[in-house]
Amino acid sequence: NYNGSSVELTLQIDPATITGVIFGSAIEGDTVTGISQQYNGKEISLAADISGSNVKNNPDVKVEYKKIAIGVYTEDVPTYISVGRNQVWLRVSCGDNYQPYETTAYVIITAAPAPDDIVAFDSSNPGGIMLDEIEYDGKEHSIKYTLNTGKYGEDEILSVSANATSATGVGEYNGSIEILLRNYEAYYHDTSFTIVPKKITEADKSIYDEIQAEEGLTSDTNLYRLVVTFTGVDGETVEAQPTFWQDNKIVFPDALGRLPAGTYKVTYDAGDNYDLSAV
Repeated sequence: NYNGSSVELTLQIDPATITGVIFGSAIEGDTVTGISQQYNGKEISLAADISGSNVKNNPDVKVEYKKIAIGVYTEDVPTYISVGRNQVWLRVSCGDNYQPYETTAYVIITAAPAPDDIVAFDSSNPGGIMLDEIEYDGKEHSIKYTLNTGKYGEDEILSVSANATSATGVGEYNGSIEILLRNYEAYYHDTSFTIVPKKITEADKSIYDEIQAEEGLTSDTNLYRLVVTFTGVDGETVEAQPTFWQDNKIVFPDALGRLPAGTYKVTYDAGDNYDLSAV
């Protein structure tokens, strides 16, 4: 009772969406996904977790990575060791029945704290202890620093420099130290050292004693002859000149080195580098 008819139909099956893939976690607030870790000398990697995905048991699933946008995807998980901000591209595919899942994340390695194992030493005595005060010894002094080289690799030490004035004579000297290590925060430190006068406790008063014994001290004595000598830091003979005091005031002899009769305190001066207060 009916004429036959036919209808041509097209059935379209779209690829499914891959879901449930985890690639890092939120870092830097919620704006960036990945992993962030302080430098510790060990390799860091970021691998995708598909254990909760809808393709976890599919034999066709493939997880691939690349380090640059124009790079080629491979199944090798990228690893990093140095300080930096590294973008990683991820692609999870599962044959023709799933739309590939693609995303990016970051592996961020931050600098380790500045080194705290710095050793300071006096440049005239490498390996020795650096003192805040150094007694004058005629040698040139400045501040040097070293690191515990057993802790840091040769490729990590960029520079170690001390900016300190080299000095020989008495005074206070300021300087600074700068240490730059790869993968560590920079170390800066202001420092100083002081060279103090060498204390002289024994001096040769033979001239003084000789004049006093043979001639006596009178108002006609040339008091400038009352010098004392001592041995300096380099083995040389140093001559100390007298200064005359009365009532806490310096009294200057006349052109012939004479002073009026009276009682005077005598001190000696051999420059800033020697302290003769105990003589």
